[in-house]
Amino acid sequence: MGILILFGILNILGVKKAGIVQTILAALLGISVVTLTIAALVSSKTSLANMAPWWGFHKSDAIAPWAYVGFDTIPQAAEEFKFSYKKVSGIMIVAIIFGCFVYTANNTITAATLENWSDLIVESASTPWLLLTAAECLLGTPGKILVGVAVSSAALSYPCPDQF
Repeated sequence: MGILILFGILNILGVKKAGIVQTILAALLGISVVTLTIAALVSSKTSLANMAPWWGFHKSDAIAPWAYVGFDTIPQAAEEFKFSYKKVSGIMIVAIIFGCFVYTANNTITAATLENWSDLIVESASTPWLLLTAAECLLGTPGKILVGVAVSSAALSYPCPDQF
């Protein structure tokens, strides 16, 4: 309820303030994912061998389009901020690249960290969220906090259709 009230007040204050908050949330998301990626790259707990079977990665293609939900809000925001069409095109390209990075990094971190990731998917009803498990394996509780910050930032930065 508090978050709804906070964002209601933010909407009353205006689109510029909402844009600043959304930029901060996007930065927190990026920082969290980059931090987890760096942790995975330097950790002895990750291995390319853990990513086998390679056939498992194509299974995520079925949900890939859902990773791009929200890009329709870029033109809405651009209209409010009076961006030029050229600037909107650049923003959309950067947003798509960033979305691809976040999605790919999270899947790769999970697979490289968890030795039995393919078995855990089958047992998903009794297994916690795999990225959270991988983050905890890499960094302990701070890893879980990073995932929480990233997920919260992603969820809170997605504007409601009537926000703009």
